[in-house]
Amino acid sequence: MKIAAIKCSAGLNLGNNFINYGGQAVLKKLYPEATIETFEFFDSCLPQWKSEEYLTPSTQEYIKNNFDIIFIFSGSAGGDTLYQRLYKQIDKLGVPFIPIGIGCEGSYNDSEKKAMQNILALDNCKKIITRDPKTFSFLENTKDCYSGIDLAFFAKDYLGECKENSSFKYAVVNYEPNGYLELNKAFEFKKYLEQYFPKVYMAENTVHPSRKDIEDYIQIGYGSDLWRFYANSSFNISTRIHTCVCSISNEVDFMYTGHHDTGGKKGRNTLFNAIDITLNAGEQYSSKQYTDKINTKKNEYIDNLKSFL
Repeated sequence: MKIAAIKCSAGLNLGNNFINYGGQAVLKKLYPEATIETFEFFDSCLPQWKSEEYLTPSTQEYIKNNFDIIFIFSGSAGGDTLYQRLYKQIDKLGVPFIPIGIGCEGSYNDSEKKAMQNILALDNCKKIITRDPKTFSFLENTKDCYSGIDLAFFAKDYLGECKENSSFKYAVVNYEPNGYLELNKAFEFKKYLEQYFPKVYMAENTVHPSRKDIEDYIQIGYGSDLWRFYANSSFNISTRIHTCVCSISNEVDFMYTGHHDTGGKKGRNTLFNAIDITLNAGEQYSSKQYTDKINTKKNEYIDNLKSFL
């Protein structure tokens, strides 16, 4: 069998690469004898770009003529934007496809509920595998749906052990540049952590930094190196869900600070519900205590997916 794996675009958020690494590990576990080739869909399909290209016509033709099935590493793709600009376009290729690890865009509202149902209703969408129970609840015809876990929890299976044998201890404040207030709060966290760690870095998950005048700022261009950076920290404070996934996967203690998106009720934090953890803003998590639970959930996921697929 030949599988085309459509990767999340990492142009806006390098954390999407954590999903892509995990997705490749999952497909290899599910189909060890298959030929798997990856293609990243372009950011230029999004509304802010004029070209609206998601793959070149040559790549579309190549996939159409050479692959048996398409798996789409979806992430926060369950909304009308990517339904219109990605999923409807892939459906036109005429190749069966399965979104895997899909969650809502972030609002978890009626619009995203409708978009999830529309994706499933496409002619060539054969099944849907969500990354959180909240997104799964939006799908009315669940016969061809499975409530799974986020693919980033499998990134370590793809990248291998990234821990460095070093005595140097550092912490990271990973923030989203939503204005000076957000950055000022990040500085407060940095000052607090400097009481306990000899070095505290500031970081975004973006390809292009919002500012270039921040002391102890680290700019990283590759997803694998970003993963290693967080994996070797001693403590991470982050507004980004996938930084928290990296932290807990590598037994790094962390604190989530997404106060608009907390408590396992709605939003991207609900992907932690799938591994029976409620992600609360401001709470410090001792990651080592969750290792066995996460490994158990991952093994169950692969076993159940083999039956489901």
